[in-house]
Amino acid sequence: SVIAVNDVGGDSDSFQIMTSGSSPGVWQLYHNRTYDFGQVSASEWVHFVVAKDGDKLMQYMDGILVGNITIPNGSIDEIDLYKFGVNRAGNTHWSGLIDEVQVWTQALNSSEITLVTLSLRSIDLNSEDL
Repeated sequence: SVIAVNDVGGDSDSFQIMTSGSSPGVWQLYHNRTYDFGQVSASEWVHFVVAKDGDKLMQYMDGILVGNITIPNGSIDEIDLYKFGVNRAGNTHWSGLIDEVQVWTQALNSSEITLVTLSLRSIDLNSEDL
């Protein structure tokens, strides 16, 4: 997993962003069910956003809405722990790079997510300074 929220897999207060494990694989959001973001390309940076607003989880990949999920009422209400580079259980580690992590206290709307994505695209990700 690239990022996991909370540390108990399968409970209603956790989710993780991960790859499917196949080659080349699919980027996925896992919260008691699997929801695809899109295909993995090992040679390209991708930008993920998961926004929660009430009982909705919105998945964005590179600024494009790819999933709009209804979750049970009361799910993911209290986020106590963010884990980077490891799954919720702590037994599978990410072997790639993670950059530009941002956590917001409220759900961003689609216009705000587009602005964040565009600002990240202006950064030269191939720069030796990164």
